Amino acid sequence: MVDKAQDKLGLDTYVVELGSIEDRIKKLREKRNYANKKMKESIQLRNEHNQQVAKYLAAAKEYEEKRNKLNEEVKSLKEKRKELQSILLEKKKELYQLMDEDTSANRYQLHKLKKKIEDINKKIQKIEWDIQTKSNLEAEEEKILIQQAEKLSSQLNKLMVSIKLSEKQSELWKEISKIQKEVNQIHNAIVEMAKESQVFHKLMNQNYAKVNESRKLANKYHKSFLSYKKEGDEIHKELLSIYSDRNKIKEKLSQLKKSFREKHKQALRQNLEKNVQEAFAKYEKGSNLTLDEFRLLVDRGLI
Repeated sequence: MVDKAQDKLGLDTYVVELGSIEDRIKKLREKRNYANKKMKESIQLRNEHNQQVAKYLAAAKEYEEKRNKLNEEVKSLKEKRKELQSILLEKKKELYQLMDEDTSANRYQLHKLKKKIEDINKKIQKIEWDIQTKSNLEAEEEKILIQQAEKLSSQLNKLMVSIKLSEKQSELWKEISKIQKEVNQIHNAIVEMAKESQVFHKLMNQNYAKVNESRKLANKYHKSFLSYKKEGDEIHKELLSIYSDRNKIKEKLSQLKKSFREKHKQALRQNLEKNVQEAFAKYEKGSNLTLDEFRLLVDRGLI
């Protein structure tokens, strides 16, 4: 009787312990599932921001390429302008020399206007020099200087038209006017390209800023992913350990139940054997048997 009570107590202890473990497993699974959910959310957000990084980076590089292409064109135009201005200077010197050496009846008019022509040319050259050398000029400031140079060129053209030039002087002036016009056109082209280049430069910087912003967010969510993954892995490791403990308890509980059943069967057999002996003793004495006692003795082949 004592053994039976002890077995029952052992069974109850293991059942309680197993229930406690199952509760712990349930809570840990909930924590692990939450960590897995947050991990998936972090992966999704990280990937979305990485896609944004790729998108903004592609746009930034495209604008950078367009800016660089324009800058190369501007550089090429500036070199051409410098070359034309050098030719222009030589042509003007040649014209002035011809005007100084002029012996025609028109020489008095030429000498009289030469100073005025030179003054206008000096102003044009100064403006062109400022455009070339002042790197901090805004596009609008450069445009104003070009307009001033064009206005002075127009004044010079009117002045030269009013003078009666020799054939050689006239041809030389036509060359000068043509070159000056080309220089002015190059000025304008450079200003427009520089403005467009600034637009691309601004767009490039905006997209690189977005790249950095999206990359920071992607890194943030990647760290979040790693944190939740670590938490999930630790919970999983703890669960495996608890599963092992649960299996051990289940095994002990199974063994204890088996032992309990065996003892119960043994007790039944012992009780049955006792009943058989008592019934047989009554039979031998000639005492009246109950129906169950009679069946018991028949089953054993004792009567």
